[in-house]
Amino acid sequence: MKCFLTVTPLGVIALNEKGVIIESISIPRDPREVADRLLKLEAGKSFKELSTVVKKLKAKGYQTIVVDNAHLVRIIKDLGVSECEVSLESPLSAVKEDPLKFSKYLDFEGSWLEYASLLREVGIFLSREKVRRKLSERDKLIIYAIRCIETTDEYINEYAMLLREWYFAHFPEITELVSSHTLLSRLIAEVGSRENFTIEKLRKLGIDSKTCSKLVEAAEKSIGAEICDEDLNAMSLLADRLVQLHKLRQKLESYISRVIKDICPNTSSIVSPLLAAKLISLAGGLDRLARMPASTIQVLGAQKALFRYLSGKGKPPKHGVLFQAKEVRSAPKSLRGKIARLLAAKIAIAARIDYFSGEDKSEELVKDLKEKLRKIKEEYHKQRVSSKKRKR
Repeated sequence: MKCFLTVTPLGVIALNEKGVIIESISIPRDPREVADRLLKLEAGKSFKELSTVVKKLKAKGYQTIVVDNAHLVRIIKDLGVSECEVSLESPLSAVKEDPLKFSKYLDFEGSWLEYASLLREVGIFLSREKVRRKLSERDKLIIYAIRCIETTDEYINEYAMLLREWYFAHFPEITELVSSHTLLSRLIAEVGSRENFTIEKLRKLGIDSKTCSKLVEAAEKSIGAEICDEDLNAMSLLADRLVQLHKLRQKLESYISRVIKDICPNTSSIVSPLLAAKLISLAGGLDRLARMPASTIQVLGAQKALFRYLSGKGKPPKHGVLFQAKEVRSAPKSLRGKIARLLAAKIAIAARIDYFSGEDKSEELVKDLKEKLRKIKEEYHKQRVSSKKRKR
């Protein structure tokens, strides 16, 4: 037998093929309670009134239930009904057109004005709850952390270049010997003047013996100008701020790595946690990343190059931020596009699993990715060997 079921703000109604009510149960008139039921429905979860009606229909021998909401299909099947389908052309249309016509079955005797007032309050609670849930999603919080890292990187690079040029006047030789901005900042902040460069002090900073010797020798023979304590203190102030910025960046990166593995374990296994977070940031959230095609994921971060190509200038970008993945970055130039395409396809699958099911299938995804990368590299080497033989 077949019956029809719908959920309204007043309650749950089931009709037979003739449009006659066979089961009904009302929802409490509290707008919060109504909003809670509707939110559960959107999330694909059952609630007690719906479960009660479905159990009664099963007991009466109804094997097929027709609904007007796609969210109901999975819920009803989970409740043990074998056949459930969606149809808008059914007796349920009468309920949607005139809900108050069936209100007596749902313990509601109010007017249209009272019904509209209830819907208004329910709508307010729904909006507030959805906004609250949206703001509490951790992937949205990760976006701000990534933006903080990007801004911090900009400050670090700008300050480091200024500090390097500033200190150059006193110790120009250090520029070639120390390429790391972090190490240079620590040297200026903790050692200071080139006269203070000794093996003991440099070793305390974790510098290897060979570099220590070169720095001490260069400091002794430096052609740089002498500077007063006031100038050195100003440099040390900037250097100390740079050291703090580096520590801040490390803490933010550690925070992102921990959180991103909880939010999207599959995506963060395909690429590094930091790169996974950057992809989520560029997409605008895990939900948007999960709905993106692989071709869009491949060029995330290369929007300028893409628009330039679409306007008839330049070549199409092979990759965007995915270039930061070690598989792409370390690959031969001719293979980068192909590997970026493969990574984007895997990320698209991983993001959908993370968002829609939450299952951890990282081992399977990584294994399949490594196998395909191996085949790509083998094919590339075969082509190179073949090309060399033809040239001979």
